[in-house]
Amino acid sequence: METGSEEEINSLSWAISTKHGEQLEIIKQIEETKANIYVSEEITIENVTTIIKAQNPEITLNGEDVAKFRYKNRKGTYNIVIEVGLQTQKQIFQTKLKIVWEICNVEDYLVPTRCYMCS
Repeated sequence: METGSEEEINSLSWAISTKHGEQLEIIKQIEETKANIYVSEEITIENVTTIIKAQNPEITLNGEDVAKFRYKNRKGTYNIVIEVGLQTQKQIFQTKLKIVWEICNVEDYLVPTRCYMCS
């Protein structure tokens, strides 16, 4: 979904709060999101940012975009979760992410909130 300008968001939140202020709580979308990158075994969280910058000049990673953690999935392959800004995420999804000799699949890293009592 395409995000609107700050002015559009503010006018929309004002309209909602004046009409339904007591019934609804307005929460703006977060500015950072997490992406899940499928990588090979030799890629670590320490070198993934450097490799992405070197091999993908069309993607602009800033200092706040960092690799959070790496895990091994059920298939035996490795995934790295990076936290990026919304513009960087859009760039990553619109291009093919090249890491070493592979074109890596990337998807949103979403973890649903679950109730501990009833799941």
